[in-house]
Amino acid sequence: MNKKSFTFVEFLMLIAILIVIGGIVFIVIDPIQTWKNDRNSQRWQDVKKILNAIKTDQIDNSNNKFFKSIEQAKYDKIYMISNGKSFDCDSKNDFCKTNVSKEAMSGEYCLNLMGLVEQGYLDNLPVSPSANLDWTKSITGYTLEKSHGGIITIRACETEGGVEIWTSR
Repeated sequence: MNKKSFTFVEFLMLIAILIVIGGIVFIVIDPIQTWKNDRNSQRWQDVKKILNAIKTDQIDNSNNKFFKSIEQAKYDKIYMISNGKSFDCDSKNDFCKTNVSKEAMSGEYCLNLMGLVEQGYLDNLPVSPSANLDWTKSITGYTLEKSHGGIITIRACETEGGVEIWTSR
């Protein structure tokens, strides 16, 4: 009886073809770029979520003032958004496209927004997805700047792909 089966050479050729196809699929899908895009997408959602919470709180406040910690923030200075349990918020400036203002004393430019969580304007304090640094609720990877015109700008420290992620209103 004559049995049909693969020879060792045919088996190796099949493996080689599968490796080539797998490599092509890997290049087409580009999982690293997909992960970068996913993290940037999360950052865009977070900066919008933070700004919406701040503005909703401002509108709900009968005297149209900002949340207390924002109201007390200095104009045209950049603060790291935190849970109030951080110091040296300018220590991560190497990872921020727009640097947190230089602190004369530790914690000077940390901005506690946990009150927005406590009041229900945010489900939780957003933390930037990690790319080059592990961000925490103490140093979230998001910054806030208040201008003289009452405009609030929220930025993501890290971005992947060159374009800074920010929104203002």
